[in-house]
Amino acid sequence: MNNMDYKEYVAKVIDEEGNELSIKTYAVTMQEALDNIVLMQAISHLSHLSCKETDENWIKKSNLELSDLRKVRSLIDDEKKLLDTLINKEKD
Repeated sequence: MNNMDYKEYVAKVIDEEGNELSIKTYAVTMQEALDNIVLMQAISHLSHLSCKETDENWIKKSNLELSDLRKVRSLIDDEKKLLDTLINKEKD
């Protein structure tokens, strides 16, 4: 069995009504955390994503609009392969 090390990521986002929010998601990698946010349909934009535990920071000068990422994400039909790729990204 895989022993995955989930970390807490904090994201600054804008919801579909224009409200600026700070939300948390739990993931093994920054890439998986971003994917988690893409899957949150009520979120329209992402401006910052960080993990205090690892000092990782992803900051955009302008807000990242998530609709294009959702379109690409909808083309993925193998969720297990995607998860393996997102989790194992740090090992590459």
